[in-house]
Amino acid sequence: MRYVTRYRIYPSQKVAGRLFTGFARCSFVRNWCLENKMYRDSCLPKLKAEYPELKEVHSKVLQNVIQQIVHNLRALRKLKEKGRKVGKLRKKWVNSMIYEQTGFRLTGNRLWLSKIGEMRIELSRPVPGRIKQIVIKHTPAHRWFVAIISETPDIPEPTTGTRAVGIDLNLENFSTDTEGTVFPHPHNVRKAAQRLRRAQRKLSRAVDGGRNRRKQRIRVARIHELVENRRNDFLHKWSRHYVDNYDYIALEHLNIKPMVESLESKLRGRSKAILDAA
Repeated sequence: MRYVTRYRIYPSQKVAGRLFTGFARCSFVRNWCLENKMYRDSCLPKLKAEYPELKEVHSKVLQNVIQQIVHNLRALRKLKEKGRKVGKLRKKWVNSMIYEQTGFRLTGNRLWLSKIGEMRIELSRPVPGRIKQIVIKHTPAHRWFVAIISETPDIPEPTTGTRAVGIDLNLENFSTDTEGTVFPHPHNVRKAAQRLRRAQRKLSRAVDGGRNRRKQRIRVARIHELVENRRNDFLHKWSRHYVDNYDYIALEHLNIKPMVESLESKLRGRSKAILDAA
């Protein structure tokens, strides 16, 4: 079985600077590959010879940058084959790095990364099995996280029960099932609306490029992150309730986009609640 566990990390100012430098190098490689339509790892030796600063990044990290491009292109191609309208990959800033198989070491509450250094990690729970991959990410709220992908030899046992449930997703509540269980809508966006409104108003008054604007931008990002964390927590508890208690789960298929854009009286003014339900 494969597990993904997420932890907070606390790099020093010096280590954080190296991480940001690594993001810049990965962004350069990604955008260069898109511009030159080069999607193979074989281009890296020549690229490193032309740009020696790329040697400051672990080789597996740069290989994963190109592999992600290939994965994204395949996903777009599959959507296009299904008749979906798709765009194209655009240049962007990369805010994560992937270490695979090598280049990392976890000892106690210290995480070491090749070409980066050592940092403190908050192990809120033990890592199950053998570590296969590590993903370092920096969020807009100026927080650092590491996602550890590990594997164990355990094999999941197939369900043998026959207990079934049907779930109706509605507007009055979050969901109602055939057993009569009703989950009320959490309304995470509504609860944070006033606080977010004040923070965004203060951000709009700050001077562009100023230190106060950068600080306020982080405050706004942290409110958005709080809403996202609350939403994910609710959805995880909701899904675990049904997975732990039922063997067959039936859900209706909803096309969200027409519901959000609808002008019907019963849906008018509900767009924010529909999107907030995720």
